[in-house]
Amino acid sequence: MRFEQLEYLIEISKHPSLSAAALKLHLTSQALSMSISSMEEELGLTLLERSYKGVQLTDDGKKV
Repeated sequence: MRFEQLEYLIEISKHPSLSAAALKLHLTSQALSMSISSMEEELGLTLLERSYKGVQLTDDGKKV
């Protein structure tokens, strides 16, 4: 896990969508999503609940 991934997770928690967080982080939505997916795989946890309404941190995501 990289420090920047933690920063990404924090920024996601402040926004209703990955698009909004990505814009703030100067990333594409796809790059942000791939980074978080990589983090989830590495930790063996689901950090985000993704839906058509946007994203929310899971309980594990909040703990991280």
